[in-house]
Amino acid sequence: LTASAPAPVNVVFPNNAFIRFVAAAGNHSLAIGVNSDVVYAWGANDVGQLGLGTNKSAAYNSPELVSGLGQAVRGVAAGSRHAVVKLADDSVSCWGDGTSGQLGNGLTASAPAPVNVVFPNNAFIRFVAAAGNHSLAIGVNSDVVYAWGANDVGQLGLGTNKSAAYNSPELVSGLGQAVRGVAAGSRHAVVKLADDSVSCWGDGTSGQLGNGLTASAPA
Repeated sequence: LTASAPAPVNVVFPNNAFIRFVAAAGNHSLAIGVNSDVVYAWGANDVGQLGLGTNKSAAYNSPELVSGLGQAVRGVAAGSRHAVVKLADDSVSCWGDGTSGQLGNGLTASAPAPVNVVFPNNAFIRFVAAAGNHSLAIGVNSDVVYAWGANDVGQLGLGTNKSAAYNSPELVSGLGQAVRGVAAGSRHAVVKLADDSVSCWGDGTSGQLGNGLTASAPA
């Protein structure tokens, strides 16, 4: 259906597939199959955010299989109109809106099918996050954070709020220790560090950085 529901409704997957992980943002949803390790996507697709190889704007009201990844999917995250997946070989692919560089493939163009993200020194990745128009990842052995996409309020943590799109992953410096977890808000980021403390950066105008201020911080 393409109707709102004020109470929970069941999602029917192809072949009644079982699901082990879900993600959502904007007007689209994503899920990873339990045994198949494939990605399903449904919802809006006006910029190809479902990864189906088309930007057909009609609503997809049932889960569709995302093809072209070539291997098992270990993690998935959703931005407002893009998606990020971590693959079995610890590489990362993205699709959807790329106009702010959030696909990390060196371009500022949208892609309706998966494209590869190229990290500095061909780094391997163990976790991904996304929200709004930016994306984040944690390195496998280095435990550092990479960020790419929009940066108009410093949401990439690079020490600047230069608004130009960052279309390739950049290393976030200044954390001083290994990163154990990362989460993304619409225009800010939150990381859990090795000593179990937390750091934030980006838009702070609603107090979302938790530092007692209502100001943005680019680092």
